[in-house]
Amino acid sequence: MKGNILGVALLLSSAGAMAGWLEPSESSISEFYPAASFCGMQKSNNTEITDSRIVGGGFEVRKGSKMSCNLPVKPGKYVERIVINYTKYNNDPRQCRVGFVRSTSGGVASNYMALSTYKGQKVWYYENLGSINLSDALKGQNLWIGCDHYVFDQPNAFMRYGTIRVDYTAG
Repeated sequence: MKGNILGVALLLSSAGAMAGWLEPSESSISEFYPAASFCGMQKSNNTEITDSRIVGGGFEVRKGSKMSCNLPVKPGKYVERIVINYTKYNNDPRQCRVGFVRSTSGGVASNYMALSTYKGQKVWYYENLGSINLSDALKGQNLWIGCDHYVFDQPNAFMRYGTIRVDYTAG
């Protein structure tokens, strides 16, 4: 019995630590970007059908395999953490990536985000992305997030992305 109580106590304390773990640090400044304003769909080929819309302030995807978001950057500021929340119905996101990419290159980032639950909400997050300098920002570097989806084969299936939080600290 004593071992079970200790195990439950450790589980509860680690769950509480995990929830606080995604909080911005005291030294960071958080910027919030609504996915509805900064995200869109990409076609993986000329025949792919996409269906997305703005619903309740979120960006809802009903068809399409690739969603991407282009966010402004703060040159010289360190990106401590990026968190994007979502809800789902009869579908799951396959993966999300994040990084700095030139807006005109069509490139993708290779930093894979991790999946977690934060304050009861499903989120993708990435820690310690780094920073870019002013000259790279002037050359069109953006903070890019891309999420791939499984096929939307169930009726009324969707993914709805809410808010993107970027935590910056001094460079």
